[in-house]
Amino acid sequence: MTPETGSFTAEIDAALDRLDAARLAQEYWAQDEFLFIEGFLPPAAIGVLLDDARRLEAELNRNYIPATRRAAA
Repeated sequence: MTPETGSFTAEIDAALDRLDAARLAQEYWAQDEFLFIEGFLPPAAIGVLLDDARRLEAELNRNYIPATRRAAA
């Protein structure tokens, strides 16, 4: 694990520790099985994820999506 990875993991662990699981479960069901957690990760952590996504974007192949079929004509 690199120092950057360890720091990122620590940020995620701290964010998880701040969550109220019972309240989030209630919100999940109240919102029809959807949950958005405002401010879950700090902006610096989100920046790391966005950098990785941008770096990997060139390798994406959208020609094949498993378990989908064309509609009948």
